[in-house]
Amino acid sequence: MEAEQNINALPNNIDSGTTMIWARLENNQQQVCYTIEPLQITVFPHPVVDLPENITKCVDDVVTIAATPGFNQYSWDSGETTRSINVQAAGNYTVTVTDDNGCTDTETITVSNYETTVITNIEVRQFTLRDNRLEVSVTGSGPWEYSIDNFFYQSSPVFANLLPGYYDVYVRSLNGCDQVTAPATIIAAPNFFTPNQDGFHDYWQVIAIETEPDAQIFIFDRFGKLLKQLSPTGIGWMVHTMETRCLVPIIGLRWC
Repeated sequence: MEAEQNINALPNNIDSGTTMIWARLENNQQQVCYTIEPLQITVFPHPVVDLPENITKCVDDVVTIAATPGFNQYSWDSGETTRSINVQAAGNYTVTVTDDNGCTDTETITVSNYETTVITNIEVRQFTLRDNRLEVSVTGSGPWEYSIDNFFYQSSPVFANLLPGYYDVYVRSLNGCDQVTAPATIIAAPNFFTPNQDGFHDYWQVIAIETEPDAQIFIFDRFGKLLKQLSPTGIGWMVHTMETRCLVPIIGLRWC
């Protein structure tokens, strides 16, 4: 026997299953004194627990993490002892499972949140009557869609050929997490007015200028003479009919 001859020692690893081996016990001082005994070794298969792929979710969402079924015990580092847990906070979640034989396996999953969408800037090209633009800059987890009426959305952050006035810019993330809005104003000067007191276009005033209460508006004639200084919050300027024959206004806007 190999045990009698003290040869062919066992390998370091033994495959799963039941194996009968012979163990030789001998006296180091007197090698002639030894005994050989049978020894049955049972190696249980290593349990394997699976978790879903790492999860990215909306900030306020609650997600369920479920481990592989069929184990005797489940122990999460968050304290739960059920197969599945519900989580809202971002972070790492680790579960240790124990099978019928007392063998264990451990697995970790990472839960992350999508970044919140923030409108960081709205660039306005203005002071024209029809060729005005808004360009929206955002941060967060894109991609996004953009709208100025909360009905028709587009993939481009640029809105062109806009009339002067007031707008609400809407941005929503395609992951469905959030929608944000911010106001925008396009200021422009009308190129005509009809001060005939018929109730239509009688006053000249910069469109949407009241959003800039510190603005100063000066109107000059063609010779450079100051004709009027307007308040941005006022009704505007109405001249007499006789003055319109030689009126060529030059407009300057200055923000203090």
